[in-house]
Amino acid sequence: MTEVFNKKEYIKKRQKEIEALGIKVLRYTNNDVLNNIEGVLCDIVATTPHPPPYEGGD
Repeated sequence: MTEVFNKKEYIKKRQKEIEALGIKVLRYTNNDVLNNIEGVLCDIVATTPHPPPYEGGD
C-alpha cells in the first residue's frame, strides 16, 4: 500500500508538534525576507520573548 505524500498536511502536523513543545512558529514569504528584511526582523523581535536580565554569579 502506497501512502500519497501531502506536503501541506505534513507541514501542518509538524507545526502542531513543534507548538506542542511551546515553540512558536513564524512564517515569512521569500519575497518578504528578500524585500522587507527590516520588517521581518522587527516582527521577530516583537514576537519573541525577551530573556530575563542576567543576575551574575559564577
